[in-house]
Amino acid sequence: MGKGTKTNAMPGDSLDLLSEQDKVLAAIFAGWDRSDPASASTKGGAVKLAYDHGTLGKLLIGHAAVRVAAKRDIERVLRKVGHDDLADQLTSHLRHARELLDRLDELARGVEAVGVGGSADFAHAVGELAWTIRSDLGTEPATLVPRIAAALGEHRKELHSAKHVAAHAPSHPGTTERWYDDVPVLVRIHALYDQLRGYPRAVSVPYSNAPLADRYNSLP
Repeated sequence: MGKGTKTNAMPGDSLDLLSEQDKVLAAIFAGWDRSDPASASTKGGAVKLAYDHGTLGKLLIGHAAVRVAAKRDIERVLRKVGHDDLADQLTSHLRHARELLDRLDELARGVEAVGVGGSADFAHAVGELAWTIRSDLGTEPATLVPRIAAALGEHRKELHSAKHVAAHAPSHPGTTERWYDDVPVLVRIHALYDQLRGYPRAVSVPYSNAPLADRYNSLP
């Protein structure tokens, strides 16, 4: 989570972070739907909506990246302690989410918010990601996080902190594991590299609606 993706009160570990990001992404998707430029009745209104639409599009890339990173961290410890069943349930949609995140990152990289907001390809990929995450949440009943917490027991302390996970969340994670994905310093460099080439971000003035991005970043 770089400067363009932050929370008002960072939760404790990756399991807390996952619960938070589910709520934030639900709000961002709802805001994305409301800001569709096609709903504007005037040209001026369409430009303003595209500006907000693109800002939210850029913002969801950062938050989706953090969600992916939180799941991978939780999976790491679940498999280490022998709870492969829960790990499989948690990550059932992860590969497709990573594929979509790569596509969104490529489409938005170096593009200002208005351009992102008016891109049909980007909108299509967002629609796929929204469907994937909502489908994912449909397979994650409210009991899943408590079940994972119970299964981890004292091993929960082996989860990384939310701050660590957010800092090690590449926006272009790739669909397959690579050798350096288990080397924290290299993952951090990967995340920083993605943030730099992803400029302008959702909080980049005047290229995006920074106050709007900050409003969503302060959720839940």
